[in-house]
Amino acid sequence: MLPHTLVPSSAQQAPESGGFPQERIKEVAPRAIVLSGGPNSVHIADAPQLSPGFFEYCAGAGIPVLGICYGMQLLIHVRYPPSWLMS
Repeated sequence: MLPHTLVPSSAQQAPESGGFPQERIKEVAPRAIVLSGGPNSVHIADAPQLSPGFFEYCAGAGIPVLGICYGMQLLIHVRYPPSWLMS
């Protein structure tokens, strides 16, 4: 999964891998974050994840998050975990 950020001063993307911790979000100061990714599924054992509190931080900081492909799977998986969908 590659979170891409749109940096205010240059509107360039800043590819990141891994959890994309809040410290890095503060450092980059994005106007928006686009979560994209590869052929993984959120349901496999070692699926890439985001750092704890990622969505809460973005919401509090007013940073919109867009999920494309794996990123959309992750958005739904985190917001509506399988246990919630099955009930």
